[in-house]
Amino acid sequence: MVNQPQRPFTVDASTHASNPGNLHIDYFYWIRSFPSEPIELIFPLTIVVVLAFLTNWIFGFAFFGTLREGKSLHLLPSALFGIAIFNIFFGIGIFWILKKLIFLTIRTREHFLYGCVNPGVVVALKPPLVAVFTDLTTGKAPRHAIKILPQPLKWMKNGVPPVGTRLATVALYEGNLHKGYWDDFYPVVIDCVTGNQADIQRVLESIPDWEWEQLEAGLGYIRTTKPGLYTIPFVRCAFCHQLIFLPLYPMHREKHTEPLADGQMTDHVTIHPERRYQGALDIVPQAYIHPHCNGATRMPEEIIRSYLVNPFLYNEHTFCCECNDYIHQKELYWIETGQCLAEYFQDLQKEYIRLHGNPPPNPFV
Repeated sequence: MVNQPQRPFTVDASTHASNPGNLHIDYFYWIRSFPSEPIELIFPLTIVVVLAFLTNWIFGFAFFGTLREGKSLHLLPSALFGIAIFNIFFGIGIFWILKKLIFLTIRTREHFLYGCVNPGVVVALKPPLVAVFTDLTTGKAPRHAIKILPQPLKWMKNGVPPVGTRLATVALYEGNLHKGYWDDFYPVVIDCVTGNQADIQRVLESIPDWEWEQLEAGLGYIRTTKPGLYTIPFVRCAFCHQLIFLPLYPMHREKHTEPLADGQMTDHVTIHPERRYQGALDIVPQAYIHPHCNGATRMPEEIIRSYLVNPFLYNEHTFCCECNDYIHQKELYWIETGQCLAEYFQDLQKEYIRLHGNPPPNPFV
């Protein structure tokens, strides 16, 4: 890992990558992989410098030739003024091009020092295309995306790697920070800008497993290798209330609904803690009995506080700890009041409709 400068020169210092590249590039690798921008500046700079040199050389040769031959020097002031103006314009041109070249060089350096590391995978060979996963968010809500773009993989150590090869990338982001998410990002495979295998391995190992999993699942979702930026949808889990990548949600949900040893699900659907009923439960029945087995069961508090907000949240079956099974509510009775659970929930639902007109459109709100 390299020591970063205190302040970047070309990169916005108000934002920071969650996993910065901290990578020194090899400029030979960079120019070989991405020649267009540097050559567009180096070529005209070379032409201007050569022209300036030749023009001054020709003028100097003519001037000293005139002195040797003893000819009149009455035109010398005009000639000197002309060559001075000429050199001023050449100097301005050289300075302008050189300034742009220095800026490009520094920005490329800072791209890999300060840019964010993202997982990439080869998805096509002709032309070489890489899919890269990232989170474009600048606020609280994730905005995960996959970008598929061409990369000059032919310059990698062993040539273009096969489809499915994992590669580390470093990206800069574009857009309005206050919008809530970036509009786009620009990842570059680090193998295209350095041949230092220790650095390449270090950056690869800095990418957590879940990001590789999200990339793989995201590709399964978009089902394309066409270049472009693709946002990946998320769903809020009704059990743990975390934002889960939609293609991974069925697998995630199975972990919550997996039966325990007693037959009960590992977790139950609840409303988000901030939206649950926040009042006292002193007069709310909390335990029920199943006369068939004479077993008593206490309702979990998070479930009580959830259905008090939305009595349509659950179905008509409730778990009995004695039977180790889900029993219809019409067979269960509150210990505190003796009322049948089926009637109790019907009353709650009728009251909700009386107050709100209709059941909630989203049962997890």
